[in-house]
Amino acid sequence: MQATEQKSGKELSLIKLTTRLWQKKIFIISVTTVFAIAGVMFALWLPNKFQAEVMVIPAEDSQAGGLSALASQFGGLAGMAGINLAGSQNKKHQIALQIIKSRVFLNDFVKRHHLEVPIFAGMNWDAKSDRLLINPKLYDEQRSLWVREYKFPKKLIPSAQEIYEVFVKMIDVKIDTREGTYRISVEYFSPHLAEKWANLLVNDVNEHMRNVDITQANKSIEYLKQQLLETNISATESVFFGLIEEQTKKAMLAKVQKDYVFSVIDPALAPEKKAGPKRALICILFVMFGGLLSCAWVLLRDQLTLNKVNS
Repeated sequence: MQATEQKSGKELSLIKLTTRLWQKKIFIISVTTVFAIAGVMFALWLPNKFQAEVMVIPAEDSQAGGLSALASQFGGLAGMAGINLAGSQNKKHQIALQIIKSRVFLNDFVKRHHLEVPIFAGMNWDAKSDRLLINPKLYDEQRSLWVREYKFPKKLIPSAQEIYEVFVKMIDVKIDTREGTYRISVEYFSPHLAEKWANLLVNDVNEHMRNVDITQANKSIEYLKQQLLETNISATESVFFGLIEEQTKKAMLAKVQKDYVFSVIDPALAPEKKAGPKRALICILFVMFGGLLSCAWVLLRDQLTLNKVNS
């Protein structure tokens, strides 16, 4: 009996709630309409963004066989020289994927290609003139000067950290473990710049990894040569000669191998279709928020009125 009364009470409360909202339907519809219009205006105000994508696979390394053979024999001695013979080749592309979004690499990438202004001050793309539009409140193109307003600790010229925080959000790396492929993409206002930057990222990470390995190989060779001069044991000398030979081979192949870490299967092209923003979704969210907000306001106002009467 008590359970039946509680159920009837809940149904009655729900009916009252629905009735009250229906009585205020004009207010609710008006507020929802205002939010719908605001959502449409906001969605249209947002600039289009285009995503250019490069598909790559790990490059085959002809050094792997020789280094793996030496690993079982001279692994300990190689470790003294800072040489990692075991498994370094398999992890090279995984390291490169992490480097692509690292602060040091991206800051160097931006400086090398002079991208500070388009990354930090770019605001839209004029399709007719194929020109990137720069925010005049941040950068004066005519005088080539930064003009943004700032507060300490920021400065007039954006820091490398500020530019990195903007740029890293444009980059995405997707891994297809089943196919063994990687997709490196850049999303930006200009489809042509997105295409250019995506291809440059792959090229530059190849060069970065190449330079790191050449530098490491040269340091290892110098160390091994020094140790070779200090030993008189013929057996040990043959070990050093073998390691020097492999490191020399490693440096040589790094210099001549075009696709050092990644081989490009499908280079980036300037996309013809936008990747964002999702204008329809934005409008739907605005309408839903407006409807919920107006309903909540009606119910809250009734509750406050009821509390005043009871008090």
